[in-house]
Amino acid sequence: MRDVPFFGELYRRTTEPLLAPEVTQAEGRYLREQLGLSSGARLLDLGCGSGRHLSELASTGARLAGVDIDLSALRAARCFAQAVAGDLRSLPFRTACFDAAVCWYTTLFVFDEAGNRQALSEVARVLAPGGRLVFQTVNPARLAEQPTCSFEQRLPDGSLVRETSTFDPLAGVDEGTRLLELPDGQILRGRYRLRYYRPEELARLFESCGLRIVQVHGSVQGDAYGAEARDLIAWSVRV
Repeated sequence: MRDVPFFGELYRRTTEPLLAPEVTQAEGRYLREQLGLSSGARLLDLGCGSGRHLSELASTGARLAGVDIDLSALRAARCFAQAVAGDLRSLPFRTACFDAAVCWYTTLFVFDEAGNRQALSEVARVLAPGGRLVFQTVNPARLAEQPTCSFEQRLPDGSLVRETSTFDPLAGVDEGTRLLELPDGQILRGRYRLRYYRPEELARLFESCGLRIVQVHGSVQGDAYGAEARDLIAWSVRV
């Protein structure tokens, strides 16, 4: 068994095969409709991975950029945008150089509390005044209903994914371990710690970093957010 960083090869190999094209298309449609990007607008995808959202936004005519730590994933993302390697806590971009930013799947909040605040502050720094941030995460109220979870899935290449996780509703922290057993018998193991903020916590955190939440959706269909919602999608503005 080989321990590896959770975000990188392990995450890419265990996540991308399970994302149906229809999921990416629905998310892309939601972002295009809600963002209303004009030609030439500058947009940053935070944790862009292989660029699946960037590919959906290419038709808007916006000037797209992405940032991620996975060098292999970035090679694919560069088909759609200027995609660079970087740490979200120290973004390699000029101040106020983007009109909008997108962060999908809790990507900003994989650090400790200080690191999470630093990552969000960096997003605020690179957004122009009035720029928008779309942040999507799992609804913590839904996680609290089932705080322990286990998962097993055979991938198309024959690999087997196993995962266990435990969510602490009071701390808002989900900790887990994911194993990837490759067809040749190798096993990769990665551990993660994700912070899920309740809406009121998220509002305070955003405000402390210079961002104001203006709308919250519970799904990519634009449903209102509530305790039963699948997602928490926060739209904010750089003040």
